[in-house]
Amino acid sequence: MAETTLNQDVKESATDSSVSQSSQTGSALVTKKRRRSETFVVPPRIQPKDEKRAKKPVTHYTPDDLRENKPVTIHPGAGKRLSDIPHVEFRIRSKKVDQTLKLLHRLLWSRPGQAKELRNHLLPFSGLVYDSTKNRNSFKSKIEKWKLKEIKEVCRLFAVPLASEKATMIEKLLDFLENPQALEPGTPNISSSSSSSS
Repeated sequence: MAETTLNQDVKESATDSSVSQSSQTGSALVTKKRRRSETFVVPPRIQPKDEKRAKKPVTHYTPDDLRENKPVTIHPGAGKRLSDIPHVEFRIRSKKVDQTLKLLHRLLWSRPGQAKELRNHLLPFSGLVYDSTKNRNSFKSKIEKWKLKEIKEVCRLFAVPLASEKATMIEKLLDFLENPQALEPGTPNISSSSSSSS
């Protein structure tokens, strides 16, 4: 009997301790749930009705070529117009708008020009006109920056004879640009020889 009462006491004490533990953990769970369920309300920022936010002015990007939308002025030069030289006119009209025509337009008028205007600007050209800012050396320094392939393309366009040295070709090209003239009857057309050499 004494053993059974001892066992019962031990069981009761064990159940009492487990109940107290579960009640403690239950209260801990309840406090955690309360903390999670609590929401903090942030009061909205009150702005006066008269105060409005100032808008910044928007500046749109436009390239330099579009900003300077000045018309190209073609001054009469010392030579013939390119449209009056048959083989040059034919080559300019039949050539696709590519880097060669854009380079030439940039050289003559210091801007690349639009594709639809390139031929209309090049054909009335009749020679370089020098002033205080533009002279032979300034044009020469621009052409010297070109690749050899580009110089040859422009020489072929104007039927300027090709040379073995880059400096010689630049001088011949500048001579033609100063005073454009048609090929003399005895001068061979270089279109066939230039296409075979390249």
